This record gives sequence, C-alpha cells and structure tokens, in this order.
Amino acid sequence: METRLVQAFDEEMKGGIIMEQITIDELNADIKAIFDRINRDHEVFSVMRNKNQAVVILDGEDYRSLTETLYLLQSPANAERLRRGMEQHRQGKFREIDVRHPQRGTGSPKSVIISDF
Repeated sequence: METRLVQAFDEEMKGGIIMEQITIDELNADIKAIFDRINRDHEVFSVMRNKNQAVVILDGEDYRSLTETLYLLQSPANAERLRRGMEQHRQGKFREIDVRHPQRGTGSPKSVIISDF
C-alpha cells in the first residue's frame, strides 16, 4: 500500500490531524490490519470513494472524545474556561489530586488535574 498523507488543518489550533489516504480497494485488501492500526495507534484514515468524496475512519473512543469536545465548546463561556485551563496547564499552574474514595482509599488510582487555584 502506497502511503499518502493528508492534513485536516485547523487555523485555531495552528495544526491539524494527519490522515493516511487510501482507496476502497486498499482498505478491502488489508481491512483487519488497517482497523488494528486505527484502534491500537489511533491513526485516522481517509478512504477515497471517488475523486471528490472520502470517508474518514477513526477509533470509536477518539470519535467519542471529539464529539464531547465539540459539545463542550458550543458554549462560549465554557470554551473560554477550557482555553484558560489549558493555558494555565501550559504555564505549570495546576495540581494533581487523587480521586479514589476518600475514606476507603478504593477506586481507580486516577489523578485529576485542577487549574484555577
């Protein structure tokens, strides 16, 4: 399979998503390996249907994360809070807290990053 990369550019983020562009025939010839790469490595594929149409394939968890982000950014006030939190994180203005049950010390050993303190 010949590797062709395309970029979905986002001016706001000053970057974008790099996708490997393949044909339907290439997808059909190696579908299991391509799906493994999508799930394991979080790669995004653009499958060309014809000269003007493509279908994008990405991992289900990545899709859920993307749609959640879009939902959170719908509110201008929330988008500003998220932007401010990301900036504080870049500046090192955050702290991590343990989110296990406080009395029993049970639950997943996860940390949550808190900004705006």
